[in-house]
Amino acid sequence: MNDQAPRRERQDAVKNRARILEAAQDLFASEGVENVSMNRIAQAAEVGAGTLYRHFGSKSDLCFALMQDQLVQLADQLADLSNAGGDDPQATLETMVLHYLRFKESKRPLFKGMEQAVLCAKCPQQGPVYESLNRPFSRLFERAAGGGALDPAGAVFRADMLLAALVGDSLQLQRASRGLALDELAAKVAAVFYPKG
Repeated sequence: MNDQAPRRERQDAVKNRARILEAAQDLFASEGVENVSMNRIAQAAEVGAGTLYRHFGSKSDLCFALMQDQLVQLADQLADLSNAGGDDPQATLETMVLHYLRFKESKRPLFKGMEQAVLCAKCPQQGPVYESLNRPFSRLFERAAGGGALDPAGAVFRADMLLAALVGDSLQLQRASRGLALDELAAKVAAVFYPKG
């Protein structure tokens, strides 16, 4: 009988988590991420605030959970682009950045919600998904360093700085205030992070 009680609790926890995610997805889609409070999500999911916060410590955590599978796919796609890159690392970097930017544009509200917690201790950007996004860029920079074009010790740092440059506010400044199209922005980012000769 004791085995059944923990199993039931686990089943309830799984159901509650799914209800929370579904409620958050619906509310975010209809009202926007910024306009929905955690209390509103708890009410819509028909769970208590304590249950909500046991599963997700913040709205950023919820946004990350809603995008986690897609972020893993994005990391795989970036790795494929990096590995398939030809003799021109800058062109490969430009293609990778453009792919990343298009993904971010298509998920802008959730990305913005996720990025709001960039400096928090349990930040998704400091976890395995961030590392999987960083890795393809780092590998490209490492290969470029092997050819003598870049400092070999700076590949991971350069990838960190590239991803930091593409965080919401910075990206929106370039898009809205500077009027850059995604392909123009990708070309300029590639030229900064991998300057030719």
